[in-house]
Amino acid sequence: MRSCRRRFESGISSIVGIAALILIFIAIIAFLLTVLYRLADFTQSVGRVLEEKAESESIIRAVRGTWSYDNSTITINVTSQYPQALLITGLTIVFEDGTKLILSKYNGTLDEGSYVAIIKSSSKQIKTGIQLPITLSPGHTTVIQVSSDYIRNKKVLIVVATLANPSTLVALPLTQL
Repeated sequence: MRSCRRRFESGISSIVGIAALILIFIAIIAFLLTVLYRLADFTQSVGRVLEEKAESESIIRAVRGTWSYDNSTITINVTSQYPQALLITGLTIVFEDGTKLILSKYNGTLDEGSYVAIIKSSSKQIKTGIQLPITLSPGHTTVIQVSSDYIRNKKVLIVVATLANPSTLVALPLTQL
């Protein structure tokens, strides 16, 4: 009888050992699957960031902008060779004394006597207040004139245009004529 009991007890301990090993293997597999899912998410995130960076660089290469200043009017020319339409969502003008003029949909820091004229390539002139964003079509030039007593007799250091499309936002420094 004793030998039957020992066989029975060793059989139970074998089953318990096998169950413990199965649970350990399941835990290891669950851990590895979690790590693989996290790695896949990370890889997709890095891929999206790299795509956005590549798109930003191609926009910077395809869009040219210049600006000129004559005492009270800043004239900005932006030409796009990018295959898709872009939006000019903002303009930042930095002066030598450290002040900035920021033009956007939500921030128009110009006074009542100021105006922004937008001249599309179709030679149609639209005189408005701050009317951003402005559509920049492929192969076209948009001219923006900013006139104000605020900028009279100030030295302009740099003009930056902010461009956007559905997936990226780019700050484009413009060159002086």
